Amino acid sequence: MNVHTESSSFAEVRRLIEGVRPDVIGLVAVDRRWLDALAPTVAGYAGHLEQPRGDNFGVALYARAPLEGSIEELGSTLPIVVARVTVGDARLGILLIHPPPPLSSAALAEQVDELDAIADRARQMAGPW
Repeated sequence: MNVHTESSSFAEVRRLIEGVRPDVIGLVAVDRRWLDALAPTVAGYAGHLEQPRGDNFGVALYARAPLEGSIEELGSTLPIVVARVTVGDARLGILLIHPPPPLSSAALAEQVDELDAIADRARQMAGPW
């Protein structure tokens, strides 16, 4: 879910998470305000990886089960969650990204570099992603 950093729709996102009760939650465009506002709602999630940012490129991943992983930079300076989690009988890999929008030729080149690096990283990993 892209929560859009500048938004303050905290209550709506909390209600959605509480209503759906997903096994895994991926959020992009999170800053410290968003993580603080959602902290009570995701407190029951055993696994989490978070990197808030002041721009629209913060990321956060939560899983009911413990997860393994890290936050990396692949092809750009933007954070990408690379993780594995078990849901039921399935062991799944997750790449949570928020690539830069192609608003200029330089931004397009950055987006292509990041997506190429992510594709290379995914090809090196075993199992479903």
